[in-house]
Amino acid sequence: PEGAASALLRNTGTGRVTPAGDAPALAQAIAELVGDRSLLARCAENAFEARLRLTLSEQVANLARVMHARLVPLIPRRG
Repeated sequence: PEGAASALLRNTGTGRVTPAGDAPALAQAIAELVGDRSLLARCAENAFEARLRLTLSEQVANLARVMHARLVPLIPRRG
């Protein structure tokens, strides 16, 4: 399932999303942003605009979803 951070990036055009653990895909995404200054500028502008649209409670909720998704798998299961 897609996490809150991935959904936010996809829905706002603020960056690139790559599969977890896929180093070549991450390298490609970074190279794409570094190699295309206009794309990088659009992502930065979209991030600024998205931040202005989100209320504090939405930002906290997004952060909580991301933290939950990352921490729950680390909790040892009983029995």
